[in-house]
Amino acid sequence: MTESQIETLLRRAPRNTVPAGLRAQLEADIRLPGANAVPDEARGSVPAEPWFNAWLKRWIPALSFGVFVLGCLVVLAMQSSELSGLRREAETLRQSASADPAEGVATADVMESLRKDQQEIEKLRAEIAALRAALGQAGELQAENDSLRDQVRIQRATVLANSDDPFAAPSEKADSHQCISHMKQLGLALRMWANDNRDIYPPDFLSITQELGTPKVLVCPADKANMSPELSWESFNPSRVSYEYFGAGQKEAFRGHEWVLTRCRIHGHIGHCDGSVQQVAPGRARIVSENGGYKLVWQ
Repeated sequence: MTESQIETLLRRAPRNTVPAGLRAQLEADIRLPGANAVPDEARGSVPAEPWFNAWLKRWIPALSFGVFVLGCLVVLAMQSSELSGLRREAETLRQSASADPAEGVATADVMESLRKDQQEIEKLRAEIAALRAALGQAGELQAENDSLRDQVRIQRATVLANSDDPFAAPSEKADSHQCISHMKQLGLALRMWANDNRDIYPPDFLSITQELGTPKVLVCPADKANMSPELSWESFNPSRVSYEYFGAGQKEAFRGHEWVLTRCRIHGHIGHCDGSVQQVAPGRARIVSENGGYKLVWQ
């Protein structure tokens, strides 16, 4: 059979005809669910489900997973930011340590200085304890010293009374009067210095050199060992002073006649804070400490 014959036969083939109602039947069988579509068997017995609920049921799992992933990403971002900040701080500290290596050495020096200071404080505490113990014995030593001075004065008075020298007694009396004059000058100079320094007595006799004028006033005329005609402030030795001083640092305004300011080591004369000088016989009185000052107590 030739090609022309085959083509002729094909042209003569019957055409397929579409049954009537086929399209309507197919559309009825293939019905797409709409917004409010429900099964045919349930139509009329169950109300139609809202479209929003259907949308939630379909997308809630996806949305939940998305929220979870987003939360994880936020947490990771916060942790990364904190780690970055810590790294920057560590790097800054590392650079500071490398840039200033002397800071550690300075800290060690400070600690060593503090340790030495603590040791020095402990030594000072021990010295203070020793000084307090010695101060407790100062009263006894002062009483014993006064007793020895009184004995010396008594012996000296006895020697002068039994001496064959007719000029010994008048000379001793003249020295005593001159000593009283020296002590009055000392009292006046001390009060003048206090008036110029907030009514507080000077710390020592050498602070009143301008008020005294000459160092001879600090030496009792009877103290022949320390009296020298060439005495001057340039060559004066404080150990030559014949008078004891009791008013260092005291308030001048609160001291009257009963308070002791100076005393002669040779004669035992007492110079009071009001400027007066009193002759005290050996063994008749003693000086005691009271309220930061010194008083004369008669025996």
